[in-house]
Formats: sequence, structure tokens, C-alpha cells
Amino acid sequence: MRFVNAFAALDQVEVIRICTRAPVSNPKRITDRLARLLSKSGKVWANVHINTTEEAKTAGVSAAKLVNRGIPVSSQTVLLRGTNDTPEKMLNLLQTLSAARIRPYYVFQCDPVAGLEKFRVPLAKAKRIERFCAERIGGLALPRFVADLPGAKRKTPLDLL
Repeated sequence: MRFVNAFAALDQVEVIRICTRAPVSNPKRITDRLARLLSKSGKVWANVHINTTEEAKTAGVSAAKLVNRGIPVSSQTVLLRGTNDTPEKMLNLLQTLSAARIRPYYVFQCDPVAGLEKFRVPLAKAKRIERFCAERIGGLALPRFVADLPGAKRKTPLDLL
């Protein structure tokens, strides 16, 4: 909390983004007291890395503590072969996140890193998953499907690849 409070005290800092897996890996860590303390500045946003519907369900209760204190909660997801790479699994994940008041923010194409090839989903399949989801859910529940390409100046939407 010392760092959150120090950054929150700076006029030039408008948002403090906390990226965490705690709502998934250690949901008991998100206590009512922690949510209250994090909410004091009005500057904190939480970003949770969630890849499956089961993880979204686990994160739901602890995320509610944050949301109920006025802390926006968003999710980043990595599109992973064999985990969430069917249109139905992704749609279910996005709907589960939205029901838990966790806004789906990004779905990332798995980075082109040595050793991760077996997890990468072909681009054409990723685009089909995005299209399937876009045709079935509203805008608040639809994340941006992007690739975080080495050397790029921004996250690149899949439809530009």
C-alpha cells in the first residue's frame, strides 16, 4: 500500500493500474480491508490475467469486492491452443467475465517466443473466434483481439494482420 499511496499522491498520476493474478491464484488475498484501502485514492484500476471460464468463476467473488468499492476490474486473456481456442470456450469465458463484472479488455495472440509454439493458435483461427464472439455478445463484453508484436509501437488488432 505504501507504493500505491505514494503514486496516488502525485498530481500527474491519474491511474494506478495493478496487474495481478491474485483473484485467480489466491482469491482470499483480496479482502474487504484491502479493497477499501485500494479504493481510497480513486485512482486504482485492477487488471487480472484470466484464461479460462473456471478462472473467471474463481476470480468473481474477489473481483466483486474491488468493483463494489469503485475499482474497475478488467481482464487480459491469452488465446492458448487446447485451453480456450474454440469459439464456444471463448464466448463462455467472455460471458462469465461480464457476469462477474470483470470487463474483458484484451485477448492476446500468444507471443512468438521460442518454446511457446505448441500454445500458439493460428491467426486465421483466432480471427474466426473473434468474429464468432463479436456476432453474439455486446460491446462491453467484447475485448480487443490483438497481437503484441516485437518492435511494434502498439498492440496490433488481429484484423490488421
